[in-house]
Amino acid sequence: MRRLFYVSSILLVVLAGILTNSVPLHAQPLDPADSSWVAKWARAGVGGEVNALWLSGDSLFIGGDFSMTIDNRRFNDLVVLRLSDTSWHDINYRGDESGSDVYALARSEKTGVLYVGGDFDEYNGDTTYQHLIQWDGSTWQTLSGIRDSVNGPVHDIVIRSGLWSGPDEPDEIIIGGEFTEVDGQSAEGIARFTDGIGWDDMGANLGRLSSNAIVYDMDIRNSTVWVGGRIDLRGADTVANLVSYDFNDDEWSAPDGGPTNGPIRCLDAYGATSGYDKIVVGGGFTQINDSIEAARIAIYQTDTEAWTAIDSGLNANVYAVHGRETVSTADIIHAGGAFTGTGSIDTLGYFAMWESATQPTWEPIAGGVDNDVNAFLLLQNSTMIVGGEFEFTADSTYVQGVAGLGTADDWHGYGLGPNRDIYDIYIDENGVRYFVGRFDEIGNRPLEHLAVWGDSLWQPEGDLTDAPQRVLARGDTIYLMGSALTIDGDGYEEVAMWDGTQWSDMNGGLTNGLSQDMAFHPLTGELYVAG
Repeated sequence: MRRLFYVSSILLVVLAGILTNSVPLHAQPLDPADSSWVAKWARAGVGGEVNALWLSGDSLFIGGDFSMTIDNRRFNDLVVLRLSDTSWHDINYRGDESGSDVYALARSEKTGVLYVGGDFDEYNGDTTYQHLIQWDGSTWQTLSGIRDSVNGPVHDIVIRSGLWSGPDEPDEIIIGGEFTEVDGQSAEGIARFTDGIGWDDMGANLGRLSSNAIVYDMDIRNSTVWVGGRIDLRGADTVANLVSYDFNDDEWSAPDGGPTNGPIRCLDAYGATSGYDKIVVGGGFTQINDSIEAARIAIYQTDTEAWTAIDSGLNANVYAVHGRETVSTADIIHAGGAFTGTGSIDTLGYFAMWESATQPTWEPIAGGVDNDVNAFLLLQNSTMIVGGEFEFTADSTYVQGVAGLGTADDWHGYGLGPNRDIYDIYIDENGVRYFVGRFDEIGNRPLEHLAVWGDSLWQPEGDLTDAPQRVLARGDTIYLMGSALTIDGDGYEEVAMWDGTQWSDMNGGLTNGLSQDMAFHPLTGELYVAG
């Protein structure tokens, strides 16, 4: 056992002089709100599942099923991350805490209004707000100003602007989901709100069997909105799952190429050089038109009305897709979901890319993550933001639900510091960091008063009910010092030691209650306690 020396306050000055010429052993205590803490030590995401991402300027809006603590304030299911300094911000969202999942986000760039949809039955106890609500920058309210009760979950929201000329032209807000009524009016899976006009059902052509009509995703391109889900058209013999609505003709139609045999969970219209003539879709299907094998992802060509499978498909549901056409008209597809591979490989890690010209098989993106990807954004600088149900990336970066990906395929998390004070930080010779303080969470993970950050964030076994003031470590051994230390209900006299398997009191500890600091002798390695 390492020898322990107790040093009086007179000798403290001598000990300090010995250590002056050695590497500093203790960092300065950090303010939990300090941005340097956030950036360097506790990149930990939102601590739950992310379903929706919306980027507006420097503000990243994140919605899902999570609960996080920042400065002793609780954030549930909706939060804003300012990317320039990775700081978190509350917009006073107070959904139904027993089940208020956010599925959809959309913000008008013209008015700045944020629209939020999901599976919530109330806002702050008020059942007027069911499954849909808007934030105008200062208050939450309904779209109509009176009541917008939607009788089922809202899965997606899209905004159509530029309807009429003039500075006061209204936006059209289109919602899709698993509902049959909006504000008492029939609306089978889809509805549209226009300020000054109100709600309408866009022709009520969705959901011949209304109980089966579900809209999961939509994409507006030019005068057409493409809609994916579990959908049929009135009078059709089969479920189409992909349909489109022409705003100019006020008509619905389904692809002539045939329906998918399972729901479409996501879609993206692309091919700008030829007028968005390609629709990449992902979901839970395995065939198209009972003849084309297309495991959960495919491309529909609007001008030829033909479906194309992508490689051998993917082995589980696809929840998010993005398509892009290069100058040479090659297709580049990004996909996220519950899949881990294709029929032949199992290394995709829930996030993958396919390129028709140079990469005709699916490849993982930066190794992927450890659980489902539900949403992602591709930014103009070729970086990405990814949201889902994951905790770690392939390189063991701890991210909890939301992660950034740089141009060099380098993952990073978004900062969330400890929920209470840090008293001491020690960095050992291998760069492993040890933290002690009043906190009981770091990165929204339960870690009471002691945390170790090496390849991962962890804590030795044992229930610490008091906050140590100092921490040191050598190899697998951790030393704690504090005026009151209780571990697993046992009291320790000012010092305690973890030897890699259990805690001990270091031969009875110290008894005068005046310990102030501890350090290793730089030459002998012996442990000194000063007081």
